[in-house]
Amino acid sequence: MKTELTINYSLPTPGSTSANVLLEQKEWNDNTGYVTKANFIRFMGRLIYGSGTDYAWAEDIECGWDAEGITATIYAYPSPYTLAYTIEATYGDLSEGIQEIVNQEEAIKFSLSKEATIKYPVYAILEISPLGDFYDRLGNPILFSSFTVTVSGQNITLSQKIYGTIKFTYRSLRYTYTLRLPKRSEELSYENFYSSVVWAGWNGGLRWIEVEIPPGAEEDVCGWDDGGSSVGQFPREPNIPTAAGADRSITIDYCSKEVISDSTYPKTDW
Repeated sequence: MKTELTINYSLPTPGSTSANVLLEQKEWNDNTGYVTKANFIRFMGRLIYGSGTDYAWAEDIECGWDAEGITATIYAYPSPYTLAYTIEATYGDLSEGIQEIVNQEEAIKFSLSKEATIKYPVYAILEISPLGDFYDRLGNPILFSSFTVTVSGQNITLSQKIYGTIKFTYRSLRYTYTLRLPKRSEELSYENFYSSVVWAGWNGGLRWIEVEIPPGAEEDVCGWDDGGSSVGQFPREPNIPTAAGADRSITIDYCSKEVISDSTYPKTDW
């Protein structure tokens, strides 16, 4: 049987009170600042087959910063997409924005409600589909086609209260900015060498986010190192012996506590 779903879709006008700029920072990779299994295997391979003084393996660890500072990526999603806004950073050099249209997918659960907010401003709806069954306020099953869905900016409104989950596939328009954060001079700051806030302002509103710094950046610690070294230069290899081990045998008189013998036997299997 053929069913029809009514979808009402509109963009907020420039003078709408729903005007907004959603700011978001691109997340650092999960392994940023940490040694991965691949790093460890590569490191062991260098020890076995390469030079024992070769520290090039350190460059393979993703630290999130370099000798020049940190580079972060900031996204701005204006709603409506024609909204005029200003964006600045309290510290660092912020690039010009590059316009992009990206696909988004989001599942929204309605618990006997008819209103919800989608994460990103909607530029275009691609598909709205059901995930499972739907029920009305009395617990009776209802068809997905029995109610209408209205999308305006980030606001979703249904024609009646329901219990169920709807998947929204849509496109959003955003501007991508690159923020370059050089390390502050230690003469000017004892901590928070890279801290910065990015803000966006428009006629009638203001939004801001604090820039997240990659792990270990404030302490100049990355990967194997336990402190005090710069990125890509590690003063020692982790847990690698620098000399042959030895066995030590000590004999002590039980009554007098006198040391009868104390001998060391060097080992060769290290």
